[in-house]
Amino acid sequence: MSLDIDEKRKEVKNGKEYIKPTNVNIKRHDQVNKKKTATEKNDVDMKRHDQVNKKETATAKNDVDMKRHDQENKKETATAKNDVDMKRHDQVNKKETATEKKEVVKKSQGEVENGENANETEIDETMAAHTGDAFIAGWVGGAASVLVSHPLDTVKVRLQTNTAYKGAMDCAIKTFTKEGVRGFYKGMSFPLASAAAYNALVFGIYSNTTKLLCYVRYGDSGEVPRCSDIFIAAMAAG
Repeated sequence: MSLDIDEKRKEVKNGKEYIKPTNVNIKRHDQVNKKKTATEKNDVDMKRHDQVNKKETATAKNDVDMKRHDQENKKETATAKNDVDMKRHDQVNKKETATEKKEVVKKSQGEVENGENANETEIDETMAAHTGDAFIAGWVGGAASVLVSHPLDTVKVRLQTNTAYKGAMDCAIKTFTKEGVRGFYKGMSFPLASAAAYNALVFGIYSNTTKLLCYVRYGDSGEVPRCSDIFIAAMAAG
């Protein structure tokens, strides 16, 4: 029976034998087409799914990259801010240090000036205190020199003006015998006053000039004067 059916299906067309399509073959063909269509559809869906996944992956990757970029930007911003803060802090510290340094310099200058003023005041007071001593010493020295030398001067003058004396000893003895000690000091008031005043000026000017020269040249009025200082002071006193 099956052989008859197969024989009926077969036909010859243009010298070639082919099998007529039957309902069964059409169904099979439709099923195959459906399977192919389903497969192709599945392939398309898979491709679409893959594309969607790729897009989602790319989107997620972009999001991650954006987050990383934002984090890096935040870090850079924070670093830049820290750098700015550090620079400001350094500038403030420099200003404070400069201000403190200026204050220290001012204080030191003030202390130096105060010290110099104090030293100058002390020196001025010391020099002022000892200025009159030299004049007093010169006056006393001049008066003493007159008291010692005037009796000898009296004997000398009498020997020069009177030939009755045999010598200086004879003149001194006769003067003491006749006039006593007062005879040797006759006419002493004027030499005493003049010699005392002269020596007071010489001593005072010389002493204070040497002190002034030592203070100006060496910074200490108590310094030992050099020969040049003594020469200048002697010229001033003379």
